Amino acid sequence: MTTLWTRPTTFSQFSQAEEHDVAWNEQPLSLPLRSNGVLHHIARSPKHDIKNKTWTIKATGFQFADVPSTITGVEVKITAKRGGRARDDAVTLCYEDEVIGENKASKEVLPQITYGGSGDTWSVKVLTKEMIEDPSFGIMIRFRAHPEWPHRTYVQIDSVEMRIH
Repeated sequence: MTTLWTRPTTFSQFSQAEEHDVAWNEQPLSLPLRSNGVLHHIARSPKHDIKNKTWTIKATGFQFADVPSTITGVEVKITAKRGGRARDDAVTLCYEDEVIGENKASKEVLPQITYGGSGDTWSVKVLTKEMIEDPSFGIMIRFRAHPEWPHRTYVQIDSVEMRIH
């Protein structure tokens, strides 16, 4: 059994307290969600290279219907305008305000990327129906300026969807 694609009911943002972080739109957050400034990568000498990262977005409260009793996989689909060059920095599952499992960040800059799948639990050793149904279960997303080519661009998240296998 697989749940339907489901959207989160809650978005929050937080900074990693790193230099060159770019916040998202004003609170409360809702889709589409656009970075409050452009991400940029300015090529200078190696000591002075500047690469922005967005603040982390946490999407939770998915309210799945018919969650299977045995979880075999988690699939996440993100549709975003990346200005052609912004890349993933982190795409991770979260539970009770903690990152769980592996980072599925992709090097692709496509407008829609699917992470995980029917047989992929993101390296979470124990993933239970109770965890999935908990409102704190969700996804954390962070983008960064492309690491190789100088540019100035933005990120806009149009949709975040998750389904459980």
